[in-house]
Amino acid sequence: MIYEAEILEKGYKKAAENLYIKDDKLFVQCGGNIKDASELTRDELKKITSITAYDSELKKLGGTSESKEEKPSKQPDTKGKTVISKVDKQPMEIVLRGSEDDISRVIKARRMDLIIEASEDKKEPGKGILYYDEPKIGVEPSAQLIDMITADMGNIETEVTMLEEKHHVNQITGFSVDTYCAVVRARDTVTGASGLGTAEEVIDWRDWTREKNPKSFALTNVIRKAERNAKERIIPVPRKVIVTLVKKMIREHIKKN
Repeated sequence: MIYEAEILEKGYKKAAENLYIKDDKLFVQCGGNIKDASELTRDELKKITSITAYDSELKKLGGTSESKEEKPSKQPDTKGKTVISKVDKQPMEIVLRGSEDDISRVIKARRMDLIIEASEDKKEPGKGILYYDEPKIGVEPSAQLIDMITADMGNIETEVTMLEEKHHVNQITGFSVDTYCAVVRARDTVTGASGLGTAEEVIDWRDWTREKNPKSFALTNVIRKAERNAKERIIPVPRKVIVTLVKKMIREHIKKN
């Protein structure tokens, strides 16, 4: 069995799930080994990786189809003559990316002990690093966790499509506050899936908390949160399920150790 970390250490670059590039050639992780993709048929490739990603990367490398083609089968007809039948073309398959299995693999690949050790809340290890669970905001995965998942998926693009400064005034109390509002689009270049994420952040926390020297990284925070929310839209797992999965894996790790 060969693991992804070992493959990357050998100079391969990950292009998609089980699909790698090295020396301008495509390789797949198959049966515990790394194989030249051209040695497999398209049907075999579909069972291992995204054929869409394969075709996309192959096109970038200047190829057309390095995989073996299915040979037409020969069948005798009733008169003893040989009839060549055409192989049925199958519809293009899109492999699910960012699934529960992918998330589990990403978490297992990290040093769980270090994540637990770095957690400030020892009663809820991972909280504040991989997820948040607060009464006012509810349960949500952290930006770091979403980055880990989408980095493993690969081929994810983000773009800030809107960034504005807004002024809010409470018509009853007269209290006012300035905020940054951002909209970010995330796109999976393999499947074409995309989603928008929004966020709003108070610019000067003195208007909100009345602290003397509050910390404020409003512009950084608003873009970071909007990007996380956009990336979540292309991960086919609800945020509460992601957090529940992470908590379960941490508990199981602690029990084993």
